[in-house]
Amino acid sequence: MYKPLVKSIAIGLSALVLAPAVSPAAPVCSGVFELAPKLKYKATAEEVAALHAAYPKYVQLIEKTLANIDQLSLSPSIVPIIKVTDMKSVRGATADWNNPAVIDALPESLKKQIIDVHNLMLNKQALKDYIVDLMNDIGVLMMKEKNRETLGRDNLEQPLSAKNTTKTKKEDFLQAGAVDRNSMLKVLVSRVRSRGDQITVILSGPKGGFDSNKTKTQKYAQFWEVPRKGPFFDLYFGAGSSHGQEKHLLQMDFVEKALDPVNRREFWDYVTSTNQGSWAWDTMFDGTNSTFMHPEHIGPMLNKTLPLF
Repeated sequence: MYKPLVKSIAIGLSALVLAPAVSPAAPVCSGVFELAPKLKYKATAEEVAALHAAYPKYVQLIEKTLANIDQLSLSPSIVPIIKVTDMKSVRGATADWNNPAVIDALPESLKKQIIDVHNLMLNKQALKDYIVDLMNDIGVLMMKEKNRETLGRDNLEQPLSAKNTTKTKKEDFLQAGAVDRNSMLKVLVSRVRSRGDQITVILSGPKGGFDSNKTKTQKYAQFWEVPRKGPFFDLYFGAGSSHGQEKHLLQMDFVEKALDPVNRREFWDYVTSTNQGSWAWDTMFDGTNSTFMHPEHIGPMLNKTLPLF
């Protein structure tokens, strides 16, 4: 399926890109494989304490992010999945969501993971805990590499833009209370690779665009091959779009908190199956319900403090 192509893509990490043959109805994708070992940048409690003591403005950034999350309409409680009646996708492909028989017919391990992921995505405190953990890991990595230069900005308090990038030491980010994008991506990608998943980049959509009158399964069938492999960057969307290029990467890392380490592939295989569970993906990861399931809802808030595209 995938044929070698001499091409590189900058995502803040050294990578080897392999691109597939493309049909008029297919998205253009590249599998990205790091040449470095499968490292996982996980901060210790001692490292986090040192980070917070040395860089008070970075602590303020974390607090600001949590305050933004508090403004979101996420449920702080656990909601039984079969009682949810307002989770229909804009594509109209999630009728099974409100049919308890569909969920009850699933194997117990799969049913439990679907319910647990659904409830996690509605849990505001769980999202806040995840963001704190992520930002601490990023900050500690920046602290360890504080003398390295990376993509910076003339004004570190402003959002990242290709128009005003300049080389900046990671120490400067920490002192200013800002997240270095390269360090953020390194932490996220290392988490993916530590689980044995593949990172994929969607470079563009199918030739001729999308047919808005069809479901994603019909108009973009090969999309499902991407999340089935693992988290991905979606460069089909512009860097400044509300949907963004990396929101699914963040979502898919977050929900690992609810998955069974032994049976997690069962969940991903099901929700990315066009003939079975794609309704669950459309609701939990591409929903329109003003929660973390909705990239356009969560994205603008996170972009205020995290350099996500």
